[in-house]
Amino acid sequence: MEPRPLHVLLVDDDPNLLATMGDILKAKGFEPFPVRTAGAALAQPADIDVALIDLHLEDMPGLELLHGIRTRFPGSECILLTGHASQDSAIDAINAGAFSYFQKPCDIDQLVLYIQRAGEKRAAVLALRESEERFRSLYENSPVGIYRTTQDGQILMANPVLVRMLGFDSFEQLEQRKMVQVGYEPDYPRS
Repeated sequence: MEPRPLHVLLVDDDPNLLATMGDILKAKGFEPFPVRTAGAALAQPADIDVALIDLHLEDMPGLELLHGIRTRFPGSECILLTGHASQDSAIDAINAGAFSYFQKPCDIDQLVLYIQRAGEKRAAVLALRESEERFRSLYENSPVGIYRTTQDGQILMANPVLVRMLGFDSFEQLEQRKMVQVGYEPDYPRS
């Protein structure tokens, strides 16, 4: 199965820019979703990978929309575009969690590269989250006791099965013990 193209939300109140950027992104293999307002951006039914947001929209500031998109589409990356660039707005954008910041007009090849990188970052974050969930499920639902300790025997983590096997009501009770105490000493050197 071929992976779907990156879904790129374009939010700008300039219809000419939207049409041109949409055509360019489509030609580059992305699936663009052009909208003219923040309200339309937040109402998108498709899962958005990357959002290109104009910093100055008529119905909502671009930084406010960035927060809304990150809430509505968790894990999505946002790139801010502006015709009124300043050092302060760039700092505000990055501090708000923007992946990048471009001044209009921008180099389209560089913008495409940043969209690809933002998509790669999103894919890596989602893959890590999925891997963590699989580990957590395996760890918590394993029929055998699993634990992790420091070299000196301090218990760092233990799954629910081990806690029950050792007769404790909670991990917090178990973590008060050390593996080197009588009854818990393994027959191999801990180092």
